[in-house]
Amino acid sequence: LAVGLRNGRVAIASINGGEPKHVRQLPGLDELDGRVTLSASLAIYLTREGVLSAQSLATARVVWSQRPSARPIFPPIVHSSRVLFVDERNRLVAMDANAGGDPIWSMQLAETPVDEPIVDGRIVRLAVRSGDIIAIDVIDGGTLDRFRVPSRLATSVVPVPGAMLVGTEDGRLLAIEPASHRTVWEYDL
Repeated sequence: LAVGLRNGRVAIASINGGEPKHVRQLPGLDELDGRVTLSASLAIYLTREGVLSAQSLATARVVWSQRPSARPIFPPIVHSSRVLFVDERNRLVAMDANAGGDPIWSMQLAETPVDEPIVDGRIVRLAVRSGDIIAIDVIDGGTLDRFRVPSRLATSVVPVPGAMLVGTEDGRLLAIEPASHRTVWEYDL
C-alpha cells in the first residue's frame, strides 16, 4: 500500500497490519497531486510542482524523477513497465517505468479525454467528450481503433468481458462490443 499524505509525505505500508515500512518527506513545501500509482516494484506519483517520481517499494529510494515537458492532467497509470498519462497539451505519453522514466512514445490527441486512460491488456482506451473512443497499443503507441458513439461522453471506458461500458452526458450507460462497435445494451440512469 502506498499513499500520499497532505503533509507532503509518501508512505509505503504493509497491507497486513498497515505498519509503515517507509515514509518519505517531499522536498520543501511540495505535496502530491493526485494518487500514488503502484507497479510491481515502484510507487509512482506526481507532485504539485510537476515532478513525476518513482520510488522503490522495497527500499523507499527514489529511483528516478522527471519533469515532463507538459504537466499531466490526470494521475499517471502504470502498465507493462509503461507510465502513461495525458498531458496539458492533449498528448498521451508513455514513459519507461524501469529505465529512469525515459520517454518511449507520445500520441497527439484531437481533444482532451473525459478521464484518465484505462488499460485493458495491451490496449489503452480513451474516451473524449465528442463521443470518440480510441484504442492505442500500450507497447508502441499505434492507433488500433477509433470510433464514435452517437452521444457526448461523460466517463472513461470500463472494459468488462465482451464489452466496454461508457456513460454519456445525457445520462445513459452504454455497453459496446469492442470489435463491431455495436451497442449491446443501454440504460437510462
